[in-house]
Amino acid sequence: VLGVPGAIGARESVLRFLIVVFGAVFLADALHFDLATMVAGLGITGLALALAAKDTISNIFGAVTVLLDRPFRVGDWVIVGGAEGEVSEIGLRTTTLRTSADTVITLPNANLVNEPVENFGKRRWRRYQPMFALDLDSDADAIEGFCEGVLELIVNNELTLKEDASFAHVSAIGPQSIDVAVNMYWDTGSGKVEREAREQFLIAVIRLASELNLEFFEPRVRRQQQE
Repeated sequence: VLGVPGAIGARESVLRFLIVVFGAVFLADALHFDLATMVAGLGITGLALALAAKDTISNIFGAVTVLLDRPFRVGDWVIVGGAEGEVSEIGLRTTTLRTSADTVITLPNANLVNEPVENFGKRRWRRYQPMFALDLDSDADAIEGFCEGVLELIVNNELTLKEDASFAHVSAIGPQSIDVAVNMYWDTGSGKVEREAREQFLIAVIRLASELNLEFFEPRVRRQQQE
């Protein structure tokens, strides 16, 4: 995280703050000020300032925690409390998220320490669970072949993983349709790549159903048949 622009900005801000503090101490010592007397004299004032600046101090420590723990980096999609968006900048006092509506949410860094952070950017895989509703009059052997064919599409796809946990089987027979539940996992960190892979997978499923003379449930068609 220290190698990305947002993290560099936060690190530089922390270092600048420390340089100013230690620089002031060294300057006072070089000018032969009695630091002990100054600290004692400013004790009450310092306490008041510390109380007034406690939120700022909390945010600075929050920035340091983010840099050290690395719960996310610029570009990750995260959920912090009720805020959700892409991390666009990590600053000394605040972190900004850009939402799906292209608005910007500014979060005090202290919140990042006290709130759970859900980071979608660290997912090892993306689970996908489509449900296919087949016509109630579908042939049983064709449905069995459909489930086997869908599972074969999953296993043979180079962008899927966790084949042992993947499945395609009849999950329910309702009053109007036969439901085939599918569970699979995409091995991709890009949403764009995943959307394209889903499209190709669904097109292959449509072709498979056509080859087996299976039709997907359509309530308007079944209603007309009943009439």
